[in-house]
Amino acid sequence: MQNELAAIQQAISEKLMQASKVKKWSKQRKRLKNVNAESNPVIVRALDFNAKMSQELLDQTTKMNELQENLRIKGVLDNLEQTQRNLDEQISSLQGSLVLSRIINSSVRLCHKMR
Repeated sequence: MQNELAAIQQAISEKLMQASKVKKWSKQRKRLKNVNAESNPVIVRALDFNAKMSQELLDQTTKMNELQENLRIKGVLDNLEQTQRNLDEQISSLQGSLVLSRIINSSVRLCHKMR
């Protein structure tokens, strides 16, 4: 269930990032077509600012995707470590039972010999 949720979140993030990239490049193309740098410097500065913010948004989305993937991997590792601890406990318990079983069998054999 967690893996499916993580995969869905990853797919959504990738789609958002792709959409942001498309918007960024289309805005820059429109800017180049529609605005002459010499005609209105305020608009040019605003468009430059928007382009920088779009890039920052893309960068942050990429970082967020990486963090989500790292968290997913950490969760998997934590689950594996817990599973390993459980297995170690079970093995230890079984080994204790095996030792006890051998002692009992030895005692039974000794009793049979004594008869």
